[in-house]
Amino acid sequence: MMELHTALNISDLYPILGSLDLQGLSRKCNEGEGRIQELWRGVIKERREGRNDTGDDDNSSKRKDFLDVLLDGQFSDEQISLFLVELLAAVSDSTSSTVEWAMAELMRNPQAMKRLREELAGESPEELIAESSLAKFPYLHSSPFLIPHRATEDCQVMDCTIPKDAQVLVNVWAIARDPDNWEDPLCFKPERFLNSDLDYKGNHFEYLPFGSGRRICAGMPMAVKKVQLAFANLIHSFDWYLPNNMLPDEVDMDEKYGITLMKEQPLELIPKWRK
Repeated sequence: MMELHTALNISDLYPILGSLDLQGLSRKCNEGEGRIQELWRGVIKERREGRNDTGDDDNSSKRKDFLDVLLDGQFSDEQISLFLVELLAAVSDSTSSTVEWAMAELMRNPQAMKRLREELAGESPEELIAESSLAKFPYLHSSPFLIPHRATEDCQVMDCTIPKDAQVLVNVWAIARDPDNWEDPLCFKPERFLNSDLDYKGNHFEYLPFGSGRRICAGMPMAVKKVQLAFANLIHSFDWYLPNNMLPDEVDMDEKYGITLMKEQPLELIPKWRK
């Protein structure tokens, strides 16, 4: 699905051709979304029927999950399914990419790995780190690539005329590496965010991992917790080694284009359970 959505589409260049779907990309996307929705369609039906049989409602004392909240909101099956597709697409691809890049950077920076591991061990000696403990770890952080927008009216930006309905890609990758805003912008320095007023919630334009304003990423709260929880437990629970006696500076850091910035060569590591 991610590859289909990032494929070069002639309709983006010539919107008048959009209804023709000359490359079949819209058809393939619809088919893919249909297959994804099949994964949970039966779960939604079963949960709804179970609630009807038992008479569960908003006032039930039974512990609820996210699906129960959506059902309480009187959303239709189609609305719930489309919402889950959006949530899955917005969070899964970017989350896995962020964790992979972070692991790659830590493997290239043993001192940063050591510092993070000591922080995690000091605050959470237990076997697994819980979501409620994440606020204790200031040394965790993240970042994406291009944020798509669409111009709502004709406008002039510097020397460029942007026509109404034109697709605009905000290069937050370049913004986060601007030497006018960042010292040593190409260096991996998690400590630069310690004791800083900068946040990731769209209030500071030199750092916009989730965008800003009304179009800020709706999955931001979920993504932050998901990345930090997965990443913290990977570091806390395992020792990690590079294969084939590879040296840290030999880790391939080349990138490839996508909705999120992916590694061209997937990261390969050897885990060893930390007792």
